[in-house]
Parts: sequence; structure tokens; C-alpha cells
Amino acid sequence: MSLFAFQDIITSVTAIMILLVLILTLEFLSRARQVGVPEDHRHVVADLKQTIRAGEARLDALQRTLQETRGAAKSASAATRASVERRYAEATVRQAALEQEVARAETAVTRAADERHSAEDRLLAAATHTAEASRFEAEAESIAATAVAIEEANREERQRQQGLAAAPAQPTRLLFNPSDDGGKNAVMVEVAADGVTTLSPGGGAPQPLGWGLTGPSFAFRRWLTGLQSASDYVVIMLRPSGIQRYAAVRDAIVEAGIDVGTELVPEHLVIVVGQDGGGP
Repeated sequence: MSLFAFQDIITSVTAIMILLVLILTLEFLSRARQVGVPEDHRHVVADLKQTIRAGEARLDALQRTLQETRGAAKSASAATRASVERRYAEATVRQAALEQEVARAETAVTRAADERHSAEDRLLAAATHTAEASRFEAEAESIAATAVAIEEANREERQRQQGLAAAPAQPTRLLFNPSDDGGKNAVMVEVAADGVTTLSPGGGAPQPLGWGLTGPSFAFRRWLTGLQSASDYVVIMLRPSGIQRYAAVRDAIVEAGIDVGTELVPEHLVIVVGQDGGGP
């Protein structure tokens, strides 16, 4: 707290009082020299002199008080400034500490947010993995069931094959009945792994025609030239083992101008061609 205003008030009041005392003293002294001072007023002069001395003593005391007050004010001002600086330094230190605490808190919040996001990602990944695991389990169960069914079918097929191998081959008799209106004659050709063979109607012996390394054999071409497009047509009896040369055989027959058809025949069946006239 500043005391300079109080010091100014004290100084001003003291100076005014001294000035008034001096003016009154000079006034009384001037009148005493001019008209003289009666005996009965001498005690007044003495009282005035005593008052002046008391005023001077009071002035000295006030001046000393003023000096002391100024010193105290300066000390107080210095102490106040030092206290303010100390408090400012303490406040600065506390502010720095608070800023560090805030920075640590923000870092902790950021770390917690990252950990939460990471946990959410792990939970999502776990849920996805769980769903995928469930789907894989369902697929595995389906595959296992399919494998069991396939194994059962294979077992049944092996049993059937074993039964067919143990039983004598039963030939399949194919009957071709030309129509009564004088339709074309059906010529049967078997295409298998061992080549091309013609099948004679009526149960005659098959006639092997063979097959060349790069195309039709001579026997096949000679047989093909003996056919007539107006009266004959070819039925290819295709076994699975002859699929590789099927296209070449069919193309050769088509190039010769002969009508051609295809019948798929199982590999293990024996074909015996017969003819039963009178139409289908």
C-alpha cells in the first residue's frame, strides 16, 4: 500500500500551520513596536512565543515523523515489490507445473483413446474371425458330409464294378428298324481306344478299320468310299476312350457327303447289332 498521499497531506497541513503562526507573530511584533505592548499584555506575548516554540517543536516532530514515514513507505514499497516479484515467480512456477500436468493429462487421454481404438479394432477383428471360424466350421462340416457321401458313392461304385467284373458280360443288342417307306440304311461305326470298327447288322463279325497316327487309315478311307450318300447314313457309336479321335472321324464322314449321327456308348458294354424290320 502506498503512503505518499498521506505524507503529502501531513506536510501540507504542517506548512499551513507554520505559515499562520509566523503571520500572527509578525503581526503582533509589528503592533508592539508601533504602539508598545502594555504590561497586562506581556503575558500574551510570552504565550505567543511559547506557542511559536511549541509549533516549531511540533514542526520538528512532524518532520521527523515524515522522514520516518517516508522511510517506512520506501521499505514497505521495496518489501511489497519483492513480495510481488516472489509471488509472480511462484505463480510462474505453478503455471509451468500446471502446464506440465495438462500436457501429461492430454498425453494420457490420447494414449487412452489410442488404446480404446486398438481395443475396438481387436474386438472387431475377433468378431470377424469368429464369424469366419463359424463359416469355416460350417463349410468343413459340409465338406465332411460331402466327403462321406462321395466315399459312400465310391464304395457302392466299387462294389458294382466288382459285381460287374465277377458276372459274365451281357451283350446289349441294338435293333435298327428301317422305315417301311424305303429310308436310308444305317451303318454302325464304333470309335474306341483301339481305333474304328464297323459293326455289321444281323450279328456279323465286326470289321476293324484301324486309324492312322495323323488321320484316317487306308482301310477307313476305302470303307468310306463304298458308302452312298443317297442310301446310307452313319451312326457313330462313341465310347469314352475314343473321344480324342471322334472329331476327326466325324469330319471325314461329313466331307464324304454322308449323313452322320452319334450315340454315346459305355466303355464296358458289348455291342451286338441286330436288325428288325418293319419300322420302329
